[in-house]
Amino acid sequence: MRGQPKPAGGLGRLKAGFVVLVGCSGGLMAVQAGASIAAVGLATLGGLLAGGALLWYLLWIAR
Repeated sequence: MRGQPKPAGGLGRLKAGFVVLVGCSGGLMAVQAGASIAAVGLATLGGLLAGGALLWYLLWIAR
């Protein structure tokens, strides 16, 4: 439809970027500590999970 505004896609990218930033932070800390590749992967995965949980919490309290 021509007159209707499109949904904001930027907010979804911002949310995804936030989760990726937190996930990469965990992985980079593991690299800085000299961890193995498996430990870096696990730290990144854990950071992604923590980022998702943090995003959920922030959206929940912002209601």
